[in-house]
Amino acid sequence: MPYKRLLFQIYLTFLVITFISLSTITWFAQNLARDFYLKETSRNLQDSAVLLNDQVLAALSDGQTDLLNTHIIRCDSLTKMRFTVILTNGKVVADSRENPNRMDNHAGRPEVKDAVAGRAGSSKRFSYTVEENLMYVAVPVKQDDKIIAVTRASISINAIEAALSSIINKFIITTIILILIIALIGWLVSRRISAPYEEIFNAIERVAHGDLNFRLNPTKSRVMKNLNEALNKMIVQIDEKIKTINQQSREQQAVLRSMAEGVIAVDSNKNIITMNTAAYKLLGLDMDQVEGRKIKEIVKYKELRKIITHAIKTNELIEDEIIIPPDDRYVQLHGTMLKNENGETIGALVVLNDVTRLRRLEVVRRDFVANVSHEIRTPLTSIKGFIETLLDGAIEEPDTAKRFLKIMIKQSNRLNSIIEDLLTLASIEESEKRQAVQFSKAKINKVIDSALSVCQPRAQNKNIALTVKGDDKIELMMNATLVEQALVNLIDNAVKYSAENTTVEIESVIEKDECVLNVKDQGIGVAKEQLPRIFERFYRVDKARSRTLGGTGLGLAIVKHIAKVHNGRVTVESTVGKGSIFRLILPKIKKAD
Repeated sequence: MPYKRLLFQIYLTFLVITFISLSTITWFAQNLARDFYLKETSRNLQDSAVLLNDQVLAALSDGQTDLLNTHIIRCDSLTKMRFTVILTNGKVVADSRENPNRMDNHAGRPEVKDAVAGRAGSSKRFSYTVEENLMYVAVPVKQDDKIIAVTRASISINAIEAALSSIINKFIITTIILILIIALIGWLVSRRISAPYEEIFNAIERVAHGDLNFRLNPTKSRVMKNLNEALNKMIVQIDEKIKTINQQSREQQAVLRSMAEGVIAVDSNKNIITMNTAAYKLLGLDMDQVEGRKIKEIVKYKELRKIITHAIKTNELIEDEIIIPPDDRYVQLHGTMLKNENGETIGALVVLNDVTRLRRLEVVRRDFVANVSHEIRTPLTSIKGFIETLLDGAIEEPDTAKRFLKIMIKQSNRLNSIIEDLLTLASIEESEKRQAVQFSKAKINKVIDSALSVCQPRAQNKNIALTVKGDDKIELMMNATLVEQALVNLIDNAVKYSAENTTVEIESVIEKDECVLNVKDQGIGVAKEQLPRIFERFYRVDKARSRTLGGTGLGLAIVKHIAKVHNGRVTVESTVGKGSIFRLILPKIKKAD
């Protein structure tokens, strides 16, 4: 946690500085104490030796060395110092701890040399006499400004060290206590210093995690108070900006999702920035595996990748069109450069527009114009030819003229049928667009009977039996006139393409809340590969036979549009040589009581 790191940083820094400072002070204090104690010990030894000089001078003048030895032994017991009296030639004449007669000549001792030279001398070394490290201080004994002997005082360094250790231990204990006290104070101070930052760090973490529904509390510190107020203002501004950005993002996403056109945005490295739902559907992509990946990894169409590449490099609007399998959809592509608010190029934007329906409508329109022209031109050419023949003299031949006029009437009737069917089809399509077809409740058996009455004469001419079966109580909301026309077209087709002495069956049944009107014949049937197209305008299975039978090629197209007007559909099953079953399926069925 940032707060803990800051607290420990402050506290550890404070503790290290304190420890180093106190340790340094303690070290210097120890050295000063040691130097001071050693100097004081040396001075005490020197003072003690100087105090003995009068007794030494008196004893040496009287030759009372034994009395001198007794005196220094008593001083040793009082001061815990060893005293030695040495003549200038180095001979020891008295010592408080050893027999002077057994002691070596001390003329070579450093402190003795200094004393013989007329100044106080001192040294520290191991004494082989007492087998111990000692500090020595020697002072000269003068008589009439002449040095006659040396008084030396010494003390065990072990005793000095023991005393110094006691002092140093007190220093160390005091230092440890101070460190503990200062550490506690430092902890409290560090907490007090870092506590305001704890709230700031926590606030920053909450902001980083998206929590903006809080505010920092005011503090007594003016600096922290100003900082908290500034942070509160910043949080408010961030909250407002994020809400604005989110709102704009939601609006943009809603617009993109609602667009019928596909939209793809890529950056300058051709990584996908965004892609709307329409684009996913058009390109057949999985939404979860696209964003952030390169366009070449996702899209397999070279034309689309080419448009993106060119759009990144040029300011011009680039257009192209691709065909997307398996249903051969036509997709129009528009690519343009994507720029930021500074006008810098950051990628490319491609809009995909599904123009399949438009392209197919264009094909249908061309086919329709061609078919209408062909269908109308044939009877008109025939009529024109017979008129020209009559004008050339055939009118003078009554039998020939009568035969030509009958043919002309037949072609005129066919032309009239084509125009009526076209007008009917146009009327149904217009009503479908405007939703202007009027529906009313009617029984389906009455509609079937009306259709049969229209088709009965043609059926009788071919000795074809028209049979009806099914539920005669079915009624539904429909336009009875249109449904009747659809049935007439289906029954008429069945009669046309059935052989004599056969049967055409009309059946009404209920299947899954739908009314199904089956028209079954025993005619020539339709090949499987032709079934998908038989409901197109002017499409004929057998064109020569259709024209002979007087068909316009629009009957089944009219049936299809009548079914669509009723939110229904028309289907077909057929076997060549055995016959066909056409099904007119209408929804919203209600049985009569």
